[in-house]
Amino acid sequence: MKALMKKIKVFLVILLAIYLFVMYGNNSHYQQTDIKIAYSKETKSELSSDINSTNEEGQDINNISEEGSEPEADVQPKSYDLSTTLGREEYIWDFLIRCKFSKVQAAGIIGNMRGENSGLVLSKEELGNNIGYGLIQWSYGRRDNLFAFAKEKGMSPSSIDLQLMFFLKEYNTNGWAGHKSERLTFKNTESVSEATKAFCDGFERPGVPRLEVRQKYASEAYEKYSK
Repeated sequence: MKALMKKIKVFLVILLAIYLFVMYGNNSHYQQTDIKIAYSKETKSELSSDINSTNEEGQDINNISEEGSEPEADVQPKSYDLSTTLGREEYIWDFLIRCKFSKVQAAGIIGNMRGENSGLVLSKEELGNNIGYGLIQWSYGRRDNLFAFAKEKGMSPSSIDLQLMFFLKEYNTNGWAGHKSERLTFKNTESVSEATKAFCDGFERPGVPRLEVRQKYASEAYEKYSK
């Protein structure tokens, strides 16, 4: 009788072990998967913390747009002579391409930057009134926002990386200031001339456009870097 009771106890222990494995062994896999997913979302939030997740139309920029993404790392880091206009121009071009702007869009952006600031001088202030500043000659509230962004990041407002980061933030949030048709044209066009004009009218919004100058610089950039 004792031998039988011992066998029954062993059998019950085995059944209990199987039950616990079925109930909790598989569940631990799902719990681990959930943790991994939560971590991924948290990491994505950290990586894009400098960019509002919605644009001025209230749409999720991470889902609707390729251009304007966080820059990808260079596979083969290049050296740039940032003391020269062409060195800065090439640096900006490569930055924009890594951010998934098309070559047409990158040319249009650079054409506008050089239309505002032909030498791409990072600390340049607008001639005469000293209002505009930097690559895009940010003015008034936009200039204040640039300087506040630099202070927040602990960087100089004349840093090329800081200005490009701020440009990306503006591009993905309120930089277009409701100019939806120009933004749509810029997003979809395959014409350097059209991209340059759309960016000028919708994003830069200068008092004196000098569009022919901007388009000249844009065409030159496209010819130099798009091959």
